[in-house]
Amino acid sequence: MAVLFRPCGDLFAAPAPRCARDRALHAYLTERLGRAVTHQPGSDVDYEDWTEPACMLEAALRSGLEVKILPRQPLTKAINAPDIVIEGRPCRDMLIGRSLASDPRNADWLNLGWPSACNDLANHYAETEAFHAFAGRRMVLADMPGETARLRSSSHLSRTGSNGDLEEAIRGFAGQRCFVKVVWPAKTEAPFKLDVPAGCSRGTAKGLFLDATGYLSAAREGDRDAILVQEHVEMRHETRFFVINGQIVTGTGCIERDTPAQNPEGLTFSGRSEVRRNDGRVGIYPAQASVLQAHAEGFVAALAEEAPELAHYAVDCALKADGTPVVIELNPIAESGLYAASHMQLFAAIVAAAELEPERHADYAVSEHVARLGTTTVADEEMDIDAFAFD
Repeated sequence: MAVLFRPCGDLFAAPAPRCARDRALHAYLTERLGRAVTHQPGSDVDYEDWTEPACMLEAALRSGLEVKILPRQPLTKAINAPDIVIEGRPCRDMLIGRSLASDPRNADWLNLGWPSACNDLANHYAETEAFHAFAGRRMVLADMPGETARLRSSSHLSRTGSNGDLEEAIRGFAGQRCFVKVVWPAKTEAPFKLDVPAGCSRGTAKGLFLDATGYLSAAREGDRDAILVQEHVEMRHETRFFVINGQIVTGTGCIERDTPAQNPEGLTFSGRSEVRRNDGRVGIYPAQASVLQAHAEGFVAALAEEAPELAHYAVDCALKADGTPVVIELNPIAESGLYAASHMQLFAAIVAAAELEPERHADYAVSEHVARLGTTTVADEEMDIDAFAFD
């Protein structure tokens, strides 16, 4: 019973260090693993992709728990042939580091304590009262046009905000720009903007959507609660909060080049953010951070009351141009990018949550991710939850 860790790429081929914290991380891993973890000049290793899971490995090793470093194979194979075993205290089996598409299918067979069986439930955030109350912008949850093409397991969450009619949802933004996002199946398509003409008809609305989506409309025909049509607003100081057992554990600005190495003090909330995503204006903004944290705490409390089964997730918040805080979206926490979060605090919370996770069995079928993946053929590729960020 151990911490199962899957690295991103070659664990021993580190990216070029950017700070003293990176050099210390490489030295610590070298000492504990008994093999040099170093950067080879001329090698092309993605800094963020490699460093985020490496920091989680550091947290696991410093905890004193047994750690098994896995090859990039499905869990059912990798767990029986780990690359390295670092002895330590036993614990509930939990997977950290990079995720593969096959992991959810194998989690029940292996009775993992982490990721939780409720991990994928975060993808249904748009079906909750709490999200619509804290979103801070006008939106409608709608169905994909057409007859239902396939069965979908019922969600434990409410269907708030859905009028079921995509054309009418788009027409509701006539004379404006709206932002259209596929929320089920989550992260399958990039979101896009539509400039909806004044006096837009149903036919025009449908045409706008079909022109923007193409094959998607046919492939997902009839999917319920699949499309979130929302007011387009500029987001500033985007910040991610990590929630475990209905409590915020740590939070950090959504800065693409940041990792936990950029939070050497291990601050729970550093106040560090970027004014607009990828604009380079990174700084410490305590006033904005305080507003965002308060908004996130209010949302987390409301969601816990409405949907206690949705216990673990990452929630992204931001400020509109006028300073109004909004909730952008939720993501499954096990696949969410860490940015400069406190990896030590996050790992400690994961361990505690894993020990409380109910026993899982191979015939477990109530979590929707199991039902959905069981009917879909997916390549065993690394999951990238942040591929389609809000714009």
